[in-house]
Amino acid sequence: MIKPDFETTYTALQKRLTGIDFLAKSTLLGAKIQDSELVIPFFGIPHRVSRTGVTDMAGRDINPAISVVLCRYILHCPQNMPAGGEELVTFREFETSGPLSGYFVENTQKLIAGAFAGKISALEARCKKLKGALHSDDDAVYDLCMQFDTLPMPEKKELPLIGGQT
Repeated sequence: MIKPDFETTYTALQKRLTGIDFLAKSTLLGAKIQDSELVIPFFGIPHRVSRTGVTDMAGRDINPAISVVLCRYILHCPQNMPAGGEELVTFREFETSGPLSGYFVENTQKLIAGAFAGKISALEARCKKLKGALHSDDDAVYDLCMQFDTLPMPEKKELPLIGGQT
């Protein structure tokens, strides 16, 4: 499997941030403005996004993969909030999600499943450390279903990140 080069991707995305009106995007992104920079939480941890790049709140460089996610979140923000229904869909239902879904399975899902197989209490405790909350879905049967607020949304919607059906 080809591994993405996050450093190269981030550098290219970083250059595109120079033309973004952060104030105009802040409401649509559910972000705050501080010192002409966007403050965007990722899994509950705030990050600064400026025209020169993405850092933690102390101004230190962060993981390039997180920088890529935050840059894409800003750059793909629509001009206006799209009209739409209340139905939520999983990421893999998007037409172009194939490669990223594969990366997720290889780099995240398999690691979590391997580390926590048969250890539901430990998985729940670790999820809560990442600010995950128990999520109940009366229509689905899972050993454990957690909700994560990965990125802010202007209107709060519930969507579990990972669920393993029994």
